[in-house]
Amino acid sequence: MAAWPTLAPLAADADLTAAFELLGLKWNGTILHTLATRPARFGELRTAIGRISTKMLADRLRGLLDAGPVTHDQLPPGPATYTLTADGRALLPALEQIRSCRSTAPPDPATPQRSEHTRPHAPCPKPRSPHFLGSGPGLALAHGAGSSIVSAYGPTLQGLAAHHTVVGIDYPGSGRAPPVTKPLSPDDLADQLVAASVAEGLETFAVSGYSLGGPVAIRAAARHPGWSVVKPNRE
Repeated sequence: MAAWPTLAPLAADADLTAAFELLGLKWNGTILHTLATRPARFGELRTAIGRISTKMLADRLRGLLDAGPVTHDQLPPGPATYTLTADGRALLPALEQIRSCRSTAPPDPATPQRSEHTRPHAPCPKPRSPHFLGSGPGLALAHGAGSSIVSAYGPTLQGLAAHHTVVGIDYPGSGRAPPVTKPLSPDDLADQLVAASVAEGLETFAVSGYSLGGPVAIRAAARHPGWSVVKPNRE
């Protein structure tokens, strides 16, 4: 019997791990990319980024200050001004590469345009009409045939968003999405849902499926196991 070949030992790259621990946190990439234009005060960053909460922005800036990509100067009597350090600017080329995953296709007028960054190996089908609200662990919603996110989940959306970052898409031809232009499959819908969730900055997320959304949720978990798991719908 032939001997089993000796394989080289595997080791995760420590620098890459540290980089993703920093950039993998929601909003960190957006904050760094926004500061690439010029130094900014807290209120300016809050306004520029938009849907980030004051508490979340304060927490993320504190972490970036501790990690080193951002520094701040107190300029009496005004508030602190935040600036990228040399380490922060060194991350900008990587952020631009990640950003290119969303910028290669022409924008869809029905899709809200956002500046969040995805990880480089994220699935890249163009998501359609994402619904995004709340904060906390990620939860992606897959609605049934002939309905939409609002009609299927509308009564429970605010309750879900109280404890989760909720992302949902209207399937092509439903809700706010453009008409269907080609045959669709659960795999297509699953890829679009995962792409929309990743584009919103979710690291991992559960998927709740209603009716047809059940098979879509299962396909999302099967095709993208590093991102999603199926969450039983008990509504």
